[in-house]
Amino acid sequence: MAARAKNKFLMFILSLVPGVGHFYLGLMNRGLQFMIAFFGGIFLMDFFDLQGFAVFMPVIWFYALFDALQMASAIRDEESIEDVPVIPWDKLRVIDTWIGWGLIALGAYLIIRRVLSPLLPVIYSIQYIQIGLLAILLIAGGIKILMPRKERGE
Repeated sequence: MAARAKNKFLMFILSLVPGVGHFYLGLMNRGLQFMIAFFGGIFLMDFFDLQGFAVFMPVIWFYALFDALQMASAIRDEESIEDVPVIPWDKLRVIDTWIGWGLIALGAYLIIRRVLSPLLPVIYSIQYIQIGLLAILLIAGGIKILMPRKERGE
């Protein structure tokens, strides 16, 4: 970690985009996780037509902003800072379970919303087949993640 203090005002301005303030501080892992969570969440909400989850975007944004401010203060006070991930993925097996069930739920939602309901008036369409295949891949990915590690070959 860089020993010299960073400009806190510049870091605040950069933190208005989730993750960029962390990049400025040299915390690449944290910054990347915040950036993926924020922009990935926006993409998924748009793609899956889930406007109800928009309430979580300000939570991610504010958490990233205040985390960057805390990290800047710790660096200024010369506390030791490690670039630890926001979520310690390697230590949380339960996260695999949630991701797996989430992928299955999203895949099922896609099949119902974008494939089955439009098929009532229209029998075949390339767009619906593509969405259906994506949904099946999401469900398969969720099932793969949920399989015990021995069966996955790990």
